Amino acid sequence: GNSAVAGVGWRSGTVVSGRLDTRLSTALDFSVSLGFAGSSRLVIDTYADTATRVSGPISATLALADLGLVLNLTGGKTWHGVAPYVGVGAGWMTPMKTVRDPGGYNAGSNFTFIPSFGVRYFVRRGLALRLEVRDHVWRYEWPLYYYSPVDHNALPIQPPVLGSGVSTKQWVHNVTLHAGLVYGFNF
Repeated sequence: GNSAVAGVGWRSGTVVSGRLDTRLSTALDFSVSLGFAGSSRLVIDTYADTATRVSGPISATLALADLGLVLNLTGGKTWHGVAPYVGVGAGWMTPMKTVRDPGGYNAGSNFTFIPSFGVRYFVRRGLALRLEVRDHVWRYEWPLYYYSPVDHNALPIQPPVLGSGVSTKQWVHNVTLHAGLVYGFNF
């Protein structure tokens, strides 16, 4: 998790997922992943003063789904049982329950871009251990109230949540480490 510059983004948590890979050629696989991540985030109320504007964290479950291509670096073979790979994917991340903050920020769904690299270690034919690093890259968009908060009487609150030099959109990296068991079968 990466809470981003405003501090309200999703934080680190545990991911549980399943993945189905199918071989397109000796060096190329197609993958489909579905998973859930337990996460939390802070809430900012831009109508409150700086001492009380941040609350939380609130917990949520994130649903993750993606499609990807995997390039097997050793082709259809292994090197002493080791098969390294790199991959790229695209998907969707959505909280199971969306919450709009009092300051206008909506912690909703996001498109994700997912570069990855990993290794499979085959303990025997058709059975392997997988270790993979994935980077779920997505974008946060900050509401205008983060730059010029006002109280309930429309009076400005200083300092703002974000300074004027901070972009209203921020791409963040959410690096995850996946470990799992791979079972190969033929249809």
